[in-house]
Amino acid sequence: MNKRFLFVLLGKNVNHSFSPLMFNFYFRKLNLNFHYFSLSISKNSLPKFLKQVRNSSILGLNVTIPYKEIIIPYLDELDPVAEKIHAVNVIHNRGGKLKGYNTDYIGFNKALKKYKSLDLKFAVILGAGGAARSVIYSLYTLNSVSYTHLTLPTKA
Repeated sequence: MNKRFLFVLLGKNVNHSFSPLMFNFYFRKLNLNFHYFSLSISKNSLPKFLKQVRNSSILGLNVTIPYKEIIIPYLDELDPVAEKIHAVNVIHNRGGKLKGYNTDYIGFNKALKKYKSLDLKFAVILGAGGAARSVIYSLYTLNSVSYTHLTLPTKA
């Protein structure tokens, strides 16, 4: 029997998410021996859970509220973009080493590039979490906002 690889949506109160339904549909359709599930855990359980992930069949995690920033100290490595934004929404488990990425930035950046005619000199961003910082960084890298108006919260 082939080993089944697991993927997890990690957050607080994520049992309502449609992600497992969508991912598992496509895993079956593509005949992949993968399974995606959601897991709601407390902040206090996070270190122990990540320690267990290192020696498990979990290949990746999607990270959501409230852990996009809190999870960083428990990772072995950060992608350069995730490090600049100081928010992680994807973790890859490669041989027990956990590396964090920020795909919020990538998705928003690609969406904005489709609309080259937009004048993005001004933007209002509601929120201050990991996704909001991803949007700010995306606007900055696309030269849409000046450096003098950009403030990314730093690690406390």
